[in-house]
Amino acid sequence: MIDITKLFGPLKEAEEKFKVLEEQTSQLQAIGESGGGYVKVTVDGKKQILKIEIDKEVIDPNEKEILQDLIVAAVNIAVKKVDEKVREEVRKNSSKFLPTMPLDIKT
Repeated sequence: MIDITKLFGPLKEAEEKFKVLEEQTSQLQAIGESGGGYVKVTVDGKKQILKIEIDKEVIDPNEKEILQDLIVAAVNIAVKKVDEKVREEVRKNSSKFLPTMPLDIKT
């Protein structure tokens, strides 16, 4: 008869490693730029916006829509970059304790 409690040990260990990995990936950061670098957005691994930098050259009250578009573009670029970093970190670290984990991870 199989001792089911022995199966929980490795599962518990994997769960703990995933928690550590989650913490590591939440610390990752990425910067998205648009408008040739006039707008920069920094996001973390949880996709939280940490910082928005806007060069004073693009602040024109008559062109508000352009600035809004630049901000949206920079946010989208930053989110895409941090997604790539998170996927790579998960791939790199999860193979140590779950070598059969599929590499097509959606974030």
